[in-house]
Amino acid sequence: MKWSEVGRKVQYLLNFEDAPDLLIIHCGGNDIGDPAGSNCELRHKMFKTIQFLHNLLPSTRIIWSQILPRLRWRDEICHEALEKARIRTNSFIATIIIQAGGAYIRYPEIVELNTGMFSDDNVHLSVIGNEIFLYRIQQAICAFVTSDTFVSPPPGESGPWLNLI
Repeated sequence: MKWSEVGRKVQYLLNFEDAPDLLIIHCGGNDIGDPAGSNCELRHKMFKTIQFLHNLLPSTRIIWSQILPRLRWRDEICHEALEKARIRTNSFIATIIIQAGGAYIRYPEIVELNTGMFSDDNVHLSVIGNEIFLYRIQQAICAFVTSDTFVSPPPGESGPWLNLI
């Protein structure tokens, strides 16, 4: 899924379900480095979509699930530049969502140095990477429902049993 589809997809789903209490958005990775637009344009589109969703779902807490690193990006020319764009995009969107009363999910164990987190295509997660990804989402949902926290896991926290570095 690409970012341009997020707003329409949520709006479509509201035809069948009530507005959720939490909306976790995990999207944008397929847009990083897209030759059709700059990363600055992407962040602007993301900002506009978040505003749209906030107005569409005023009682829903919007959660940003950070864009994960990849060992290889689509149409990659300079890996470091795309990683920098990913980090900037995550920071930008997390800031906007937190300022609007939302929250942010981090994945401290899923880093490039933990190559075992990635499948052989160097893009998607491996089985263990996917398990950790899902664990962190479950952990975040519990944290956001039971407390006023806005980041999960808290900065500096990573499961020592999951650190493979």
